[in-house]
Order: sequence, then structure tokens, then C-alpha cells
Amino acid sequence: MIKIPVLIFASILSIFITFQGVVLAEEEKNLEQRLNGLVTEHSIILTDQDRANVVANCVKLQAQMTANQLSTAFQVRQRVDIYSNLQNEIKALELRMIRQGVDASELDLLIGKIQEKQDQIIITADQMGEVVDDTRIIDCQQRPEQFKAGLAEYKELQNDLLIQSRQLRILILTAPETTFNPLKKRLSL
Repeated sequence: MIKIPVLIFASILSIFITFQGVVLAEEEKNLEQRLNGLVTEHSIILTDQDRANVVANCVKLQAQMTANQLSTAFQVRQRVDIYSNLQNEIKALELRMIRQGVDASELDLLIGKIQEKQDQIIITADQMGEVVDDTRIIDCQQRPEQFKAGLAEYKELQNDLLIQSRQLRILILTAPETTFNPLKKRLSL
């Protein structure tokens, strides 16, 4: 009587282990495809000297990338929270204006622009996280071209993130002049 549940449990466990092996193999294949795509995209070709330099420094760079990504993720979360709070304040002002029968389309446009920039930042930060995970997981000493391509992609995404952050900051800093002053003038008439 006890043998049947044990056999069922063993069968389920066997299926789970097989499924887990298939999933891991598929993830490895996807990782390989992503990194090979980056090698092609960034035209990575290493000389013997370049290969030796990458192999000598890659473990240290993997650790630095991971630490940098943790810091970046915290900063992105912090900024997105600040801009979301600001966006909520603008939404509250927009709702008050709408309740009073005032056209608040300028505020709606500003809210949309802020959200668009935030979405871009979040997407870029997520892509950076994926690249860091990929370059951290691979054996950089056995696959220096893939590591170098991941590093190049990370630097490119990091630059994109800085540009997007500046654009959002400029949008917020210029909002009094571009959105609120015209709105104030229109309401004063």
C-alpha cells in the first residue's frame, strides 16, 4: 500500500528533475544566443593579446559590474519613485482643474511625457540588469569574446540610461517655463 504513493512521488520527482534540466538547457541556449548576438552586433574580434587581457581581468570586472548594477538599480528605483510622486502631484492638480471646468491639457501632456521618459529609463535599466546577469553567469575565461560583447553592451546601455535620465531631469526643470507659465497666462485671461 505504501509502495504506490512512493512510486507516484518518485515518478513526479523524476518528471520535475527532467523538466528542470530542460529549462536549464533552454536558458543556457538563450544565454548563448543573446551573447553571440552581442558579439556580432559589437563586432568583437579579439587578438591573442586582447584575449589574454580579458581572461586576466574578467573575473574582477564581473564583480565590479555586479556591484555597479546594484547601485544603478537602487538609484533608478529612487529616481522613478521621486518622479512618480511628482507625477502624482501634477495629476492631482489636473483633476482639481478638470473638476472646476478648466482645460488641463497642458498638464496631461506633461504627465504623458514624464511617464514616457520613466518607461524608457525602466526598460533600459532592465536591459542592463539582463546584460549584467548574462556576463556574470558565463565563464568569462572560456568565452572572452562573449564577455567583451556583454561589457560593450553594458557600457552602451549605461550611456543610454544617463542620457535618458538627463532628458527627464531637463523635462522636469523646464516644466515651469514650458507648461505652467503658459497655463498660468491662459488662466489669467
